[in-house]
Amino acid sequence: MHWRHVVAGERSERLYTVDAVPKYTETYYEDYYVPDAPTMLYTFGICSRSPLDHLINRRGGKHTFHYILNGRGWFNGMPFEEGDIVYCSESLPRSISSNRNDPCIYTWVSFSGGKSETYIRQMGITQPYLIYRNHNQTEIERIFYEMMEVDHPEMETALFLESSLLRLMSLSAINPQSAASVSEITARANKRVEAAMQFISEHFRESDLRLEDVEKAANTNKKYLQRIFKEELGISIYQYVTKLRMDAAVALLTNSNYNINEISEYVGYNDRRTFYELFKKHFGTSPIKYIPKE
Repeated sequence: MHWRHVVAGERSERLYTVDAVPKYTETYYEDYYVPDAPTMLYTFGICSRSPLDHLINRRGGKHTFHYILNGRGWFNGMPFEEGDIVYCSESLPRSISSNRNDPCIYTWVSFSGGKSETYIRQMGITQPYLIYRNHNQTEIERIFYEMMEVDHPEMETALFLESSLLRLMSLSAINPQSAASVSEITARANKRVEAAMQFISEHFRESDLRLEDVEKAANTNKKYLQRIFKEELGISIYQYVTKLRMDAAVALLTNSNYNINEISEYVGYNDRRTFYELFKKHFGTSPIKYIPKE
């Protein structure tokens, strides 16, 4: 097994990913999936995510855990903070952004394989995404430090890293001590709010997105949905849609060659003036300021 170390310059991201060796690739498990296939580490790393550096609808490994070391941010519209564990599965695209006033740093690990499903259930995780409290942060940080910074010449690298994965999973299980916080944070897991968030994340780029469409997807009436959405997320449905659009706009402004008119239309605004006004209100400055200078 060969590991490739990648440092992503301005994003302050250190990533370790497995090379394309057939035994360790996703294709292996898709083509030769059996119930007793082992759990295999796919990527791990650490990221200091600035407010201008967002993940938008990204897909990763079959299972991914993010461990929030400090700061605050948003995962698929749900707030997280230092000490939280953020779990997501391949079935759900993920969007992660930092709080503008308190940017986050997190470590992560992703993995796949047949036994993964069994382990996830044994950890008490029963939904495709979840935010809950981490009561073993010191030990988890130590394991990541050993994985990323310490050489173990006397050990076989693959075995050492995969044993580290199992230790991380055991320390990340939902236990009675964290049950209250799971209930507290994913109380936001009101199924109607969850359905509304999922629908919005899939359709926020559509300029003709209507509240009636969200209401229908959530299978409830508009007035009730607006109330519980605001109660659980602290922002209105309109503000949530705007946030997703603004996050996507910043990601494109800083990481693509599209011009502002194209980006405005891509994130759901046919009127450039409306886009400018909302962008300035959201970020306090013009979108032009986010275009990298050559």
